[in-house]
Amino acid sequence: MAHFTASFECVAVDGGTQVTRRLRFTFTPAVRWLMEPLLRQRLQRDVQHEIRLAKSYQETGHLDVPPSR
Repeated sequence: MAHFTASFECVAVDGGTQVTRRLRFTFTPAVRWLMEPLLRQRLQRDVQHEIRLAKSYQETGHLDVPPSR
């Protein structure tokens, strides 16, 4: 019904590290109409939460940001 791949790429830049995350989902036509919109909405929230966690960890060394859901 679905295929998923993910990768991270880290590149040293002035003052830190640039991280690029890639996610790829491929759905069969039977479920694509339902899953793509739901997943797109969910992933947007998840990415925003991950960015807050990364920023908090970088600044404090703790992962203490509450979930955004």
